[in-house]
Formats: sequence, C-alpha cells, structure tokens
Amino acid sequence: MALGLWPASAAHADSAVGGPIQRSEVISRAHFWTSQYLEYDQGGQAKDPQGRLYRTDCSGFVSMALHLSSSLVTQELPSVATQISRSNLQPGDFLDYTADHVILFDHWESDHEHFWYDTFGATPPHAAEADIDDSYIDGWPNGDYVAYRYDNIRDDSNPEVGRAHAVSIAGGQLYHTVRNVDGTWTGWQPLDAGGLSGAGAATSVTDATDGSGNLQVVAVIGGTIYHRIRYTDGSWSGWGSLGPGTQVSASIDRRANVLHLAAVINGTIYHRIRWADGSWSPWASLGAGTGVWISVDQAHNVVQMLGLGVNGTTGSLYHRVRNADGTWTGWGLVDGSGSVTSAAATADDNGNLQVLEVSGGAINHRIRYSDGTWSGWGDAGNGASAVAGSVNFTWNDMQTMVVAGGTVEHRVRNADGTWTNWAVVTPPGTATAIAISVV
Repeated sequence: MALGLWPASAAHADSAVGGPIQRSEVISRAHFWTSQYLEYDQGGQAKDPQGRLYRTDCSGFVSMALHLSSSLVTQELPSVATQISRSNLQPGDFLDYTADHVILFDHWESDHEHFWYDTFGATPPHAAEADIDDSYIDGWPNGDYVAYRYDNIRDDSNPEVGRAHAVSIAGGQLYHTVRNVDGTWTGWQPLDAGGLSGAGAATSVTDATDGSGNLQVVAVIGGTIYHRIRYTDGSWSGWGSLGPGTQVSASIDRRANVLHLAAVINGTIYHRIRWADGSWSPWASLGAGTGVWISVDQAHNVVQMLGLGVNGTTGSLYHRVRNADGTWTGWGLVDGSGSVTSAAATADDNGNLQVLEVSGGAINHRIRYSDGTWSGWGDAGNGASAVAGSVNFTWNDMQTMVVAGGTVEHRVRNADGTWTNWAVVTPPGTATAIAISVV
C-alpha cells in the first residue's frame, strides 16, 4: 500500500459505493488524495476517506473520486459514463485517453477556456491548470482525450450557498449574524461562552465555512484559544480548548473539509490543521510575528499566509505560501510602510488572493494573482481599526467588513472590481473585532 505523510480521515460519505454522488463529494474525495503525498504505483493501493482501497494510479484515482465499487482502468471508465461536449464539462467530469491516461475535471476559470484538473499521473497526486486548447494536457496529446460524465453523478443542491456568516466581538462578548442571499441580515445573536474561565473577555475571532454551510468559529477568550462549530441546522457544538494564544485566523479547504488554523502564541506565529475526522495536528512554529491571516487557495492546493511584524519588523506586512507537500516558502514583503495594524486574506477559486489591510486607519486593497504577480494598492475606505473579507465562490465577489469607530460596516467588491457603498450592521455594543465567511 502507498502510505501518505498525513493521517487518513474517517470522513462520512454522503454516497454509497457505486451509487449516486454529488459533484462536491467527488471533488472532496479527489482532494482527500491530493492533500496527501502518495506514491504513484500501479501495483499499490491507498485508502479513500472511509478506508476502502483503490489503486494508486490515474484511473484508480478517478475511480476513488467517483466512489466506484472497484478500480477501473482507463479503457473501462467509459462503461460507467456518457460522452459529453468539452464545453459542458463540470466539476467531477473526466477527460479520458483510454489508451493511457485520465484526469478529473475540477473547475473552469472565469474565461471558460482555462481550467483546473486533478491528476495522479505521477508522484504525488496534485492539481494543475491547463487551457482546453493546449496541444498537450498533463503530458498527453490533447486530441486523444474524450470528455465523459459519470452516469451516477448529481448536481449539488445547497440552500446555504451565498450566505455570509459574520462574528464580532463587542464589549468582550462574541456575537453571530447571517447575511442572507437577498442582502438582508439576521439580528446579532450572542455566542454563549458560559462556563469558560475567560467569558466576557474575547479579544480575537475568526470564522470559516465549509461547502455545506457548517461554520467553524475560533476565538481567543481570556487568553485561551477555543473552537466550536455551528451546523447547518443552526445547532452549535460546545467549545473546545486549543491552548493559550493572542490572535487567530482560519480557513477551510472545502474540497477536503480540512481546517487550517494560524495563531500568534507568545509572539510566535503557529499553524495547525483540523482534519476531516475532527483530530488536530500539532502546532508548527513559523517564527516570530505579531499578526497572522491565512486563506486556503483551493485552485493550487496551497495555503496563503499574511504575517505582521515578522523578521523583527513593526507594522510591515509579509506574505508566504504553504505548498501542497507541507513545506513553506520564505516571507516576501507586501507593505513595508510600518503602519499596518490589521489585515485579511481571501483566495478565489482561480487562485487570486484578495488582500485587505488597515494602515494608518486607511483601508487598502490589492491582489496577488494566480501567477504570483501583484496589483498595486487601491483605496477601499478609511477610519477602520480592523478588517475582514471573504470571497463568494458562486459569484466571485468579496464580502468585506470593518470595525470603524466601534461599529461594524459592510460592503461588497463586485466581480468586475467595482465596490458597493458602506452599510452599517449595528452590533450590540462597542465592536473591537470582526470576522466573515461566505458559504
């Protein structure tokens, strides 16, 4: 059996073996393997999220993602699928060169020409980008591929899509509200911290939604980091302690249902992972820093991080990337002004990272494009003390919230780059921190 460097998860399967399966589950299963370092071996096997074994090659990978009853080979996959037009490719479909290779279609980019796919044609399984008109895709002639749709695949139906969950701190208390798809807000509701030793002393908060609409909240309360979950039926788990800390930031890999958490603990930046089965990795130290913000870049299967006060600096903002194999790049300077006090990072489904910062009270915005280049800074407002942002994968806009003068304000950066006006979302007290995450 091929062994991964990361632990396997006993995640719940929405589908039965060989039965109907939603597109989001196909992609989630694929990313269960691409999040591990598995060796390509046509004679080897590896486990799916439920422990079922599949062959560790390209067609075994696609068979695993589709939750088939066995590991088919490339010549056999068309027997469980229907040929489709390439222009109709959707997440979970596949491109099959029956003589040699198959890849799983992940998603289109906005031009509907470039796309991302998941592949296990070599070690390790990974995501990659291509143009639908490239001469070669994943090392094989483009013209040899035929597009197929699994006969048991189903479109997703999720009423949570497009909703935004915001969590604020006001008067040391935590509050939660939801922005509905029509733009209306529910009222702020207190997040019970009863029984915690630091109840009433919240200082930092972050939230992250998965693709189903479950919300994970991490907060620093009385100097201790706590974690809890709001399920789609509106019920909440209890708080779980993660040890001491001063500031937190979280982001979810929606396809693998894995939470990445960054924190500042005693002046050092740390990172850890909550796996799909609810277990946690140990904290990993990333060096000195006073602030940290992260976002999972699902297009590239990496984690992008912003750090404040790293390398012994004060008020300067830096950026780095956690690669798919778990290694980190070095820090690169994003803003050396020395006046940055807050920031936010949120990646869209094409791998572009939207960056927000508060510098001298001004709200600034820039983009790190998927090719690694950066835009210049743009003005997004002023008078803020804290900022948060989250990209809506459905419409590719960015929901933005700030704390300004003790109140909370919200605006949207539309997909075309224009901004809506600021609107006040009055909190039940003097606000000091804000987080937002869009389903």
